[in-house]
Amino acid sequence: MQTKNYIIISASVIVLITAIALTFYFVGKKKVNNVAKLPDQTNWGNELDDTENLEIQKHSRKLYEDMKGLNFLSRDASIYSEYLASSDRVFVGAANYFAQTYGKGENLAQWLDSENFAITNIGLSTTIDSIMGRLAKYGITA
Repeated sequence: MQTKNYIIISASVIVLITAIALTFYFVGKKKVNNVAKLPDQTNWGNELDDTENLEIQKHSRKLYEDMKGLNFLSRDASIYSEYLASSDRVFVGAANYFAQTYGKGENLAQWLDSENFAITNIGLSTTIDSIMGRLAKYGITA
């Protein structure tokens, strides 16, 4: 009878500790800064022209479409190369737009970090590393 009580108490403590740990994890993820300053700006949407806004939305949508769901097939490397080649304003704006529109509480760096690009895409990992480094330059980290 005493052994049964110890098992119940131990199981309850484990469940409680797990619940507390998960709470801290998800609260911490929500507090990650998902939006970076655009170069020479304080708010990413205030001074962008229509062309830049369309580019930002296009890059964000394409990145999201390529990364959403389970991805076992090869990726479209041109999406990542075009994004990496964009101007600083469009690059940061697309990362901010991605976080606000598609991120679901995570920023673009976190999405890229959680994806596996090495198995089916030899060479794409170099581009992803470059994107991650450029995002980190603006404070967007995984």
